[in-house]
Amino acid sequence: MKKKFRGTICAAAVLFLGIILSVLVPVESSGQKNGKDESFANVVVFVRFADSPTENFLEDKDSLTDMYGYGTRTERARKFFQDTTYAASLPSYLEAVSYGQFHVKSFFPQDNGTKIIPYTLSKGFSEYQNNSALGEYEIIAELLESGTLSMDSSVNLDYNGDGCVDNLTVVMDTTGRTISDRDGFAYPHKANFDGSQTLNGSYIGAYNVLNVSTAFDDAGTICHEFLHSIGYPDLYVGDDANTDRPVGGWDIMASSMVPLRFPLAYMRSAVSGWLTVDTLKDSGRVTLAPATSPNGSQAYILKTDQSELEFFVVEYRVKGNPIDASYDLRVPGTGLIVYRINTRVERLSNITGEYGVYVHRYDDGSFSQVQLNNLEHSVFADGSTIGNGDMTKGASEGAIVYSDGSNSGITIDGIVTNEDGTVSFDVHYGDTESLDLWKKDAASIPECSSTMMDMVQASDGTIYMLHKSGNAYQVSFLKNGTWEQIGNVLKDGNEPCITLYEGRPVVSLMDPAYKKQSVFLYQDGNWKEVSLPAADFWNKASIVGTDFGLFSVVTGSDNALSVYRYRADTGILEVYMKNLIPSSEYPVQVHLTPGEGAFYLGYRAFGDGELLKSVKVSKDGTVLKSSSGFACEDLTMARSDNGYLYVLARQKGKAEAALFQYDDSSWKGLDSFPIGKSTADMSLLIRGGVPYAAVRSDGQSGTDGKTAVFYRSSDGVWSQLGYYAGNEAPEFAFLYSDEEYIKLVFSYGSGNGGSLAEHKYHSLAPNGGKVEESTSQPSSSESSADDTKLYCSGIYLMEDDGITITAGAVTESNAEHVMYRWEITDERTKQIVYIQDWIEFPFINWKPENTGSYRLHVEVMADNKNVSSELLYNFSSVRISGICQMPNPYGNGFMIGVETNVNPNSNLRYELMILDCTLLAQGKPAWIWSTGQTSIASGKTLWAIWNPKYGYYWTYFRVYNRDGILLDDKCFGFQNI
Repeated sequence: MKKKFRGTICAAAVLFLGIILSVLVPVESSGQKNGKDESFANVVVFVRFADSPTENFLEDKDSLTDMYGYGTRTERARKFFQDTTYAASLPSYLEAVSYGQFHVKSFFPQDNGTKIIPYTLSKGFSEYQNNSALGEYEIIAELLESGTLSMDSSVNLDYNGDGCVDNLTVVMDTTGRTISDRDGFAYPHKANFDGSQTLNGSYIGAYNVLNVSTAFDDAGTICHEFLHSIGYPDLYVGDDANTDRPVGGWDIMASSMVPLRFPLAYMRSAVSGWLTVDTLKDSGRVTLAPATSPNGSQAYILKTDQSELEFFVVEYRVKGNPIDASYDLRVPGTGLIVYRINTRVERLSNITGEYGVYVHRYDDGSFSQVQLNNLEHSVFADGSTIGNGDMTKGASEGAIVYSDGSNSGITIDGIVTNEDGTVSFDVHYGDTESLDLWKKDAASIPECSSTMMDMVQASDGTIYMLHKSGNAYQVSFLKNGTWEQIGNVLKDGNEPCITLYEGRPVVSLMDPAYKKQSVFLYQDGNWKEVSLPAADFWNKASIVGTDFGLFSVVTGSDNALSVYRYRADTGILEVYMKNLIPSSEYPVQVHLTPGEGAFYLGYRAFGDGELLKSVKVSKDGTVLKSSSGFACEDLTMARSDNGYLYVLARQKGKAEAALFQYDDSSWKGLDSFPIGKSTADMSLLIRGGVPYAAVRSDGQSGTDGKTAVFYRSSDGVWSQLGYYAGNEAPEFAFLYSDEEYIKLVFSYGSGNGGSLAEHKYHSLAPNGGKVEESTSQPSSSESSADDTKLYCSGIYLMEDDGITITAGAVTESNAEHVMYRWEITDERTKQIVYIQDWIEFPFINWKPENTGSYRLHVEVMADNKNVSSELLYNFSSVRISGICQMPNPYGNGFMIGVETNVNPNSNLRYELMILDCTLLAQGKPAWIWSTGQTSIASGKTLWAIWNPKYGYYWTYFRVYNRDGILLDDKCFGFQNI
């Protein structure tokens, strides 16, 4: 059964304004904003339990009958679900908020014209409650099988044509019961049914559950849950709806109490398409109509160059009066509101506490908690000023801020209410010159449906991009300011790589299921696949084109690295150098770059202290191997015009990167600068001898997860080039240059299952320093035994990926040589399980055999002085702790998820794969779908959506460490019939 999507609590007691609803009239819907005309069926069914106190709870009268003359629940059900003359009914409300474009038709199969006869379920309430996860599933299945929902076959219940009844509402008799468990089956919510039963030839998909309080007191929760069925998210925060109110009374999805509120204009545009919200590109004076008016503009998007994924919306709301207002009677006030949209947040929902929608409010600390909860300070009337144009100011000084607290610079003033009921005001975009922003390149990036991509620049300046469009890769090239596609669409795959060989692009992709490399050459205007050795099983693969051949560099199942060479005469790749790097070194993060008469490999030797190493392969077959002696975690490399090889590597356990220079004989360490501590793609460019690096800036206040470019200045100091190139953390970055500018293409996840890519540029560094002119070396302090200083402040655990523990001693000394000795003891057995004798290296990599507590002990010695430190650590090996496969409760397809017990530093990679049993039985390729190895920014669960055809399948769940080593896997079957 599908996962439930919970709605808001609706109080059982009618509000003091409830009596006003009887005199309200529907909003006039004379205009249509987007010219849509959509009908939607809602089948409403009423059920009582075997132990319900009365035979027909719909004929009962209650306090509402006595207080307001509301009649029986039957009369109220017809009023709330079907009465189009009653403003607070479901159909009237949807007509109003859609400006007459959306028509809900609620059907009561149990209504005989006189009364509604509820269906009596076969079990008592507690029997369903004790098995809440399946309780409502059993109820719906029983209803369908009983014939209770039988209707005339000519009645259309599937207006949108998706094969499912548009919506089903189940109203449960909870008379005399307290329904407070948000996870209980009778608590109001929206979910999806995945049974095979049909109604009028259509399956049941989306459904709402209501109880006696939420179905008969008013239509607030009825409308709230129904909006879930057409895609609207919750805008309140979990169980903290009364204290954490990002939206509060401005939207029915945040507060469903009556009188009913309109959804925010942006939500009505983005979710249901009932109106268009234009983007205001420049400062100027504009006019808005109230949300309740079908004419004019109801909102504007305000967007700056500081972020692609976050923007603001200004909207005009009018608080109604009890005499003539149909809706928005309980909004916090009349005036302009400004709210932030953060598209990183899945479905824009606020339910988890990460705000997809947040209403700006002025809070200088002087407001009471009541005022804060009521959002009285979030509405701005005539004469008010919104925002702060001083880019150094924050939210406490009135600034309209992004989610990281940085000022957007947007201000609004000159607010005047016009005689026709509209409001006019001036919008000012801030002066961002002081920020030195990166500018958008005129050549917009082609569609990138995945952050897995690759790029290369040819000698004539042409840029080639290997990117995913839809479900397959393609190649586009940029020349003279325009992107164009090259050849036909390729295929899906992982580890995309593009290089140039004989002036033409060559592509490499890894098959996600069979771990086989696919290589494509561009010939005669199309792509030709190269034949590969049939028997080899590869974990990783890449390619490099040189002036003496095209080479494929692969790591096999034994983790040894080999080189294959393309033979044009046979059209195949053949072995060139077998086991160039032995499996004992365990090479990971292999990077390739061509040179004159050679190519270079840079890699991290995971099996040898994670040292940064390189291999030069010359045209004559000569191999030159070298080690920097430097332990690293991430790396990228580039070559400059003078032939030097440069490697940018993130130092192990530190939030900083170091630049190394290699001249075929020795490594020279240059400078370091702060970057993100989390694993992220980096890009290095040597332009005119000046190094530029695109990295993730992370771990500093206000800069978490942003894209930054640094350059090395003439004094050897690294400085940031301009403002952040992007407010998002890059998952791919590529630097290149032309005669005037440094240019950057970077991509990142959008937060809603997709990805975005940006193309920006910045002027060259004003005082760039050429690294070739630098003769500086890392300094060392000489000392004697008498004045030796030696301190050890502790042991730092830099990584725990469920397999390997990387630990380091935090020491300070002025001695030239510092030695380290390690012992690790199993606390349960008191046995020493690991010893590393004296080495001049402060780190260890250790692989525990069992889950448990271990004591790490390090001794540090320098010039006959000794200090030590200990750390008690609990190790838990990585394992798959949960899996899920179920119909998608938010839309079409199946949701598939895998969860691990841990995800240290978000370094794990998850993979979901589907095998088609029918194709397997037919002897055809059966692995039909895969996510590829995917990392997640936070948490321990990967979710994906897959749209299956009818048939039988196996789902393969995998989890890897960040270097692609399989840690655990599970396989389960399911059917979609």
